[in-house]
Amino acid sequence: MVINLKKRFLAFVFAFVLLLSPAVLAHSGKTDANGGHYDRSTGEYHYHHGYPAHQHYDMNGDGVVDCPYNFDDQTGRNSGGSSSGSKKSSGQSTYVTPTPTPKKKGIAVPPMLVLGICAIPIGATVLIVICAPIYALVDRAVKKRQEKKEKAECAALYTGKAITDLVDIPPGSSIGVDGLPHSGGGGKWGALYTFYVTETGKTYHRKYGCSHARLARNAYNIRADTRLRPCRRCKPELPDTEWVARYQEVKRNADRFGIHVDGL
Repeated sequence: MVINLKKRFLAFVFAFVLLLSPAVLAHSGKTDANGGHYDRSTGEYHYHHGYPAHQHYDMNGDGVVDCPYNFDDQTGRNSGGSSSGSKKSSGQSTYVTPTPTPKKKGIAVPPMLVLGICAIPIGATVLIVICAPIYALVDRAVKKRQEKKEKAECAALYTGKAITDLVDIPPGSSIGVDGLPHSGGGGKWGALYTFYVTETGKTYHRKYGCSHARLARNAYNIRADTRLRPCRRCKPELPDTEWVARYQEVKRNADRFGIHVDGL
């Protein structure tokens, strides 16, 4: 698992470094028919045609744009006649620089802004991919440590004891297989815990048939249902059932951690 995390991390770091490399921000080396191109980072047009980037301008004041790499200064030379004066020396280049086609102006977006916008989702993805497995490992370790602590506490509290030592169970009461309190006497759960309700009524009754109440309900469930009210005619009194929740908690922990408790 750790090895896979390291491989993922190295792969994303490598991809991120490539994205930030100067080659991403460099302008294309291709030139147009005039031997030049626009620098994407500055928006400036310059020439190459085999030389470093440079500009063309009128170098001798004759109104013609000259290339500094092809210019041959004629100042101070003897013209020697009309024919020789009208011609350039044999060593001078005859390269004629064309006028570049103006580039259509648009909205200039700084490259670093574009790079920053692209880096946001990439960085978020890197964090999710790297942090999610790490978080899962940390969360699992924390839960395991907490479970170990709870097991030690329950073992110290339950070992060698009976359920009656841990829960104050009323005399004659017990928990049935349905998880509800039982007592002796008549009724589904015994005389102490059996009450009755109707299908649509909002009151509970002690006596079977009172106000047509014939559906048996356990006192523990009636206490949990806050909508039900005691009948004014038969005046039922609910027994204490707080011990049931404590009993269920002890049984749940004992079963969870494999601790033996007498009476469960």
